[in-house]
Amino acid sequence: MKRGLLLGAKPTYEAMYLFVEYFPFSIFLVVPVFPAIAGSAIAQGPKGEHLDLVINGVAGSAMQAFGRQLDPAQLASVVHYQRNAFGNDVGDMTQPQDVINISNGQ
Repeated sequence: MKRGLLLGAKPTYEAMYLFVEYFPFSIFLVVPVFPAIAGSAIAQGPKGEHLDLVINGVAGSAMQAFGRQLDPAQLASVVHYQRNAFGNDVGDMTQPQDVINISNGQ
């Protein structure tokens, strides 16, 4: 099941962050704006905080909110992928119901 979630999440994740691939060639890239997800405190920290970040973004920063752009299954798969790829191996599973709960303030 975990492997299937990761495979399904990769295309959604890549679509969300496709523009980042072009940034290495830009003179305007500021590294702290796009911190690495590998080994990050977000990817390895509490799942609820990770979901909240992806759903609601961070006001006044480059981290946009994806809560109104993606459905709960897509959001769950992206967070699951970030937490269990790139050398991260948190081992938890993120489900659409987790997204719904966070979106509803639970």
